Parts: sequence; structure tokens; C-alpha cells
Amino acid sequence: MSPRATNRDALLAAAFRRFGPAEFTLADLTVAAWEADRRRWGMRGFETRFPDSKKVAVELFKKSATGFKRYVEPSGENRFRLNAAGLAAAKALTVKGGRPCRQSA
Repeated sequence: MSPRATNRDALLAAAFRRFGPAEFTLADLTVAAWEADRRRWGMRGFETRFPDSKKVAVELFKKSATGFKRYVEPSGENRFRLNAAGLAAAKALTVKGGRPCRQSA
């Protein structure tokens, strides 16, 4: 993911690449995001060794009209899936040089 990409876009790309429309847990999403970008989603001081679920949870549950939360819906106890808006937004991301980033206008 481009360093200029938002955390929301980075998380959305990781969720879409790993799960598509399938359901996932916070732990699943944390590992997928960390594997996609260890520096961004790694535990401070141990970025290359351990994911930081708190960073992902903050992004997932952030109360913001533009946050990642608007792209997911609950699908069971402690389970989520990308909703229609999330799938559409993820499809709007393109891959350049092997890394997802926003499409150029």
C-alpha cells in the first residue's frame, strides 16, 4: 500500500484481497492487514514480529462518516463481512507495482 494511502484504504484492500465477500473476525482482519503492511499494522517496537490488533480495532470501530466501519456489517457474533459499499470501494482500488492504491483520475 502506498505510504500516502489512508488506514481505511489499506484495511479495505487487505480485507478484500484476503476475504472478498466472506466473513471474518477482528483477529482475521488484523493478521491480513499486518501481512499486507507490517510497518503500518505492527505492534510498536515489534512491527516485523507481531500484529497490533488495537490499531485495527480502532480503525474498525472508529466513529467517523469516512471510516472503515461504514464498509462492514456484522454477520454473526464477533464476525463481519464487507457490505455492498465496501465491495464497491475495494473494487475501485487498483494494483500498481504489486501494491493496491487509489486509481488515478
